[in-house]
Amino acid sequence: MTGIPITNVLGAPISGLILDHVHWLGISSWRWLLILEGLPAVILGVLTYLLLPNRPAEAKFLTESEKDWITTQLNSEEDHKHRTHQLSAAGALLHSRVYCENTIERVLQHGGRIPSDGSERRRFADDDSGFAHVRS
Repeated sequence: MTGIPITNVLGAPISGLILDHVHWLGISSWRWLLILEGLPAVILGVLTYLLLPNRPAEAKFLTESEKDWITTQLNSEEDHKHRTHQLSAAGALLHSRVYCENTIERVLQHGGRIPSDGSERRRFADDDSGFAHVRS
């Protein structure tokens, strides 16, 4: 929970310095901001892909008994999943939980402000330019 405030406290001054002082190679500072702040994520993503093992059997930091235990657990979880969750894509669309979660997401997206009388629609008038203008 403290990660976002900490990144704001540390990241905002760094972003300000980049925007004020970095104008290299004729590229504008806002583009350098995106490049320099995105570069660590790209580098760490590539390193993660290259350095982390794909399976427990390939992990050099685990003992043989730990590898066997993890492999056994993963296999039993996979078997349990296949025995209990036989749901197709069409079945998922017909599942009531999908509609419940979709409704919750829609309410959260709209902030609970869903006018029942259409008053929001009447406030906007389209002209020939294709832009909506707010009526007072």
